[in-house]
Amino acid sequence: MTSWHYAVNGQAQGPIPEQQLRDLLAHGGLGPDTLLWTEGMAQWQKASEIALFAAPPPAAPPPSYARPTPAQSPARPAADPTAADPTAADPTAGPTQDGGRRASPTRHDTGFTPTATSPSAAELRLDHLLRQSLSILRARLGFWLITGLIGTLVMLPIAVLIPRSGNVIGIIVQTQINAMLTYAAFQACGGRDFRFGDAFQKGSDRFLPFLGITGLVFLAVLILFLAAAVLGYLFGLFFGNPVSFTLFTIACFVLTTMGFVRAFVSMAVCTAEKAGPIVSLTRSFQLTDGSSWRIFGLFLILAVPLVLLGLIASAIVSAVATISATAVAATIGLLLLAAAPMQWLFNAFVIILSTSTYVELRRNTEGFTSDAIAEVFE
Repeated sequence: MTSWHYAVNGQAQGPIPEQQLRDLLAHGGLGPDTLLWTEGMAQWQKASEIALFAAPPPAAPPPSYARPTPAQSPARPAADPTAADPTAADPTAGPTQDGGRRASPTRHDTGFTPTATSPSAAELRLDHLLRQSLSILRARLGFWLITGLIGTLVMLPIAVLIPRSGNVIGIIVQTQINAMLTYAAFQACGGRDFRFGDAFQKGSDRFLPFLGITGLVFLAVLILFLAAAVLGYLFGLFFGNPVSFTLFTIACFVLTTMGFVRAFVSMAVCTAEKAGPIVSLTRSFQLTDGSSWRIFGLFLILAVPLVLLGLIASAIVSAVATISATAVAATIGLLLLAAAPMQWLFNAFVIILSTSTYVELRRNTEGFTSDAIAEVFE
């Protein structure tokens, strides 16, 4: 697919895939006056001047409607046509209510291109979010992989040398990685270029608030888990142990998942709005209000490949188990090695999806564009 360059604030950006450019033009990231260029073009041209991206011509207006006149008696003179239709005498007169041609309203360029779902519609478009996130992931695949690799290379030696600190170091390193990825995702959503050094610097600036969000989310999940345990125990007193265990499992799943759903865009809020942990979580709850079940649907979609990969890995280990214990150990080692880059990409995809969801929620409720939100980093 053709790659395209575009200009923002007088600076060339890109290249990006054609589909990502279409998404930016269609959903407010870029406008019809944005200058574009691709290999084979003699010079930069506005998006509206390129047939591939130009908006379709407006539909032709309906023909003028002539009001039928009642039959006239021979004794009465014919009615003056200008009396029945004042616009016939004065073509510059205002539109009539009986089908006269209306002038097109003047459109003011506000930097935001409204779409069928924004900003008036409140529902998230899951297909658009997933398609855009995958497009961003593919466009900078190397960046997401290298960032994950660096994080792993930092954690492994520390985990080996200081085993008891492995979990703490892992949380710290992963928090920094998430802050870097969130910054990069915002730049990608706005169609802007980014570098590893910039991502590291911007991520470091938001490291402590991100760490605070991680701690608060962990605490909230723990409280929800305890609440689910109490609920399961109380039901067990009335219905017996099997029912108690089932209700406990369902309650844990629903409560914890909905907790993650409501906090899904908190890190995006923290990055774009430079808010603290509590404000970021509160703002996330506000933005996701009314869209919780659609975001819950995203979580279910994300769970499908994880479950499938888990089943495939289990089947492979079970098949190898009939050979020898050494073969099982080697197989597990290879699976873990293969799972590492997949984990890096999956984590990056979730961060990109969270950022895209935040942009879409703000677009739906506040009319913001991804380009306007990305400007907070300048």
